[in-house]
Amino acid sequence: MDTKDKARVASILDSLSKSDHSDPHKFLSEINKAAESSLDQANIKQFTNSQTEPTLKQSSLDISKLREESALPREQIEAIEKTAELVHRLESAGFQRPEKENWVSEMLNNHQRGYLQNDIFTEAAVGLVWMAAKLVEKAFISPDKEQKTDLKSELVSEIKGELAKISKAAEKQLAHSHIKDATAERNQVMSHAISQARELWKSGQEQKADKLIVQTHNKLTQSARKQFMHYEPSPEHRKVVSQAEGREKERAKLAEKAQDATIGHQKERDRDKGLSL
Repeated sequence: MDTKDKARVASILDSLSKSDHSDPHKFLSEINKAAESSLDQANIKQFTNSQTEPTLKQSSLDISKLREESALPREQIEAIEKTAELVHRLESAGFQRPEKENWVSEMLNNHQRGYLQNDIFTEAAVGLVWMAAKLVEKAFISPDKEQKTDLKSELVSEIKGELAKISKAAEKQLAHSHIKDATAERNQVMSHAISQARELWKSGQEQKADKLIVQTHNKLTQSARKQFMHYEPSPEHRKVVSQAEGREKERAKLAEKAQDATIGHQKERDRDKGLSL
């Protein structure tokens, strides 16, 4: 997943966690749309007929009995069927539904420790589907037919809280991705400057070559600071930059000495001229 796709998933998570919906049906429809979009960003697809689909147990979301009931409006049934479709898409791609209730905290803990099999954005895209399934089971397939509306609203709030946790972790990871991309772009600019400098060295224009390297490095460092970043050349470039900076400093010292000598000679001439008068 590239940084643009990661940014889209992070935006989806943030938007869902701040959703105004407290009604489980409306929130389910919102999660379904977000989950489908996120799965597309993460490029998670179910097996096609031409592929060998893994042997699956019965789906972790069984809505067969719900289809037989007429208590729910058609609109809600369609939203639930969409969730079941997304669950099947994940399961056919080899993803297993978490068995633990605290799987979000466990996932984030693994992410912090660097133990995730997938990146946080892919995990979040998958997680959205499991959250939709949880909402279907507890709000629509619950054995408690008299489940109160306020309890369903609490369930929506609980899921939003889980989304907020994932969103926070995704935003941090997104910032690291931006830094990584910016550094890669700067390294590319530095690499191009060094290639140009090598051509100048070959033609005997060493001073011009060194100046090009030093100026390029300074510009990249300044642009990084403006974005509140730190730029350090790649190991392969660091030595070249350091050597060019060293030669430039040596030239500056020699130029300063030459200037001091010129000033000294001028003072001597002025003094001799004064004595002759």
